[in-house]
Amino acid sequence: MQQSKALSTCRNETYRTLRGLSLAAVLFPALLALSSAYAAGRDAGLETDRPPPQFSPLVDYHQHLASPAGVALLNRYPPVVALPPEISKVIEEMARHWNEPAALAPLYTQDALVLSNMAATRPGWARGRNESSQYVGTLFGSPYRITPIAFQSDGRVARMAGYFTRGEGAKERHFAYVLLELVKDDDSTWRIAAETRTFQPKPQYQETISGEQLVAMLDEAHIGRAVLLSDAYWFDSPSMIPPGQSDAELYAQVRSENDWTAEQAALSHGRLVAFCSFNPLKTYAVRELERCARGGKFKGLKLHLQMSEVDLGNPGDVQKARRIFAEANKLRFPILLHAQTKDGYDGKAAQTILNELIAAAPEVPVVIAHLWGGGPFASEPLAVYADAIASGKPRLKNLYFDVAEAALVAGGRPEVVQAIAQAIRRIGPDRILFGSDAVGPTTLPPAKAAAQFRKDVPLTAAEFADIADNLPSFMEAN
Repeated sequence: MQQSKALSTCRNETYRTLRGLSLAAVLFPALLALSSAYAAGRDAGLETDRPPPQFSPLVDYHQHLASPAGVALLNRYPPVVALPPEISKVIEEMARHWNEPAALAPLYTQDALVLSNMAATRPGWARGRNESSQYVGTLFGSPYRITPIAFQSDGRVARMAGYFTRGEGAKERHFAYVLLELVKDDDSTWRIAAETRTFQPKPQYQETISGEQLVAMLDEAHIGRAVLLSDAYWFDSPSMIPPGQSDAELYAQVRSENDWTAEQAALSHGRLVAFCSFNPLKTYAVRELERCARGGKFKGLKLHLQMSEVDLGNPGDVQKARRIFAEANKLRFPILLHAQTKDGYDGKAAQTILNELIAAAPEVPVVIAHLWGGGPFASEPLAVYADAIASGKPRLKNLYFDVAEAALVAGGRPEVVQAIAQAIRRIGPDRILFGSDAVGPTTLPPAKAAAQFRKDVPLTAAEFADIADNLPSFMEAN
């Protein structure tokens, strides 16, 4: 029994014991030896009091943190709009009398219509002043305020859209949506004629995640290390940046986020390996690549074509992205690529990625993220990549694929998980890297992601074992 307990916890104990030692020389040989011992014990049928996960890869190759700056960027909501005083008074009275039906009644028209789908005994709509105010005045368990973000009026009819909100400052959270239609009654008083309140899915917020928190998640999953992908590409993504910012202002934010990621990795005692990121179309892209590659803090580069809005049908965009691949090749700097583009991610786009981008970096490992490149399951690009690997082209000798969120996207659909398994076999398990992706409201922590991948994808135990133990050169050297 003592032996079986040791086998079941050997990885986790090794990670803790070896912190502070020379991980480059010690950690991975030890982990590989202990992994073999663990596998031998498992295959011999040794029982344990607390069995380890069925699938516990050496490395999570696709992880992110959430910095304070990143959280502030992600959690931005539309700005508050000012309301005319007479409309603002109605909104304030609604919030003030949140649990008083009688006090709410005068705020509604005689023929008001209110969505009442949160009460099982109602047919979905409350009709009239009394029924509407009774429903609204008994709906909430605690006070709230209304945050308006859109308003329009023609002087007789007005519409206001906004959020139900609680908390102040950094703890402020919107928890539901509201749409009001107001009319000016015969007595020139504004009243609510129609109201829709929506609680699900509720507005989402990303909480901060530090390197220390991620390491704890890795311990839970019995995973030794993680490739930590900087979120700097958020800060120069056209879809996320405020209008009017110069490239110099964007670059300062990109550098800051990259450096924060490197600092978190440095605090992990070798558990986290940092990759920097940026928009490859920006004027400073090559400069930041060189800074990251030569500073010793980063082991590779993350590119996100979708967030950077790289158009693979635009020769200028392709040329700029190709230059980054070529420079990374010169600097011997590995690349992890979110290949999905904003529009038109198909077989032709995948061919462009292979023939124009990856071809420019034949001497460094390139990892296609999310198996097919990201987003919804994309059979055409996946087939192109699998065909290219099957052709045995020497220039693709360093091409890998991570499976971050592949099982999550598949959602257990038999035809999709079968297609994933078939593609993995065509590509070869030795080129497949486990990844789980960022921890957020709609994604899974490493332990759950590994369990889902192991449960849903129909591979053999030997194939899962091969994937679990894969170590590309950029990890072996650490």
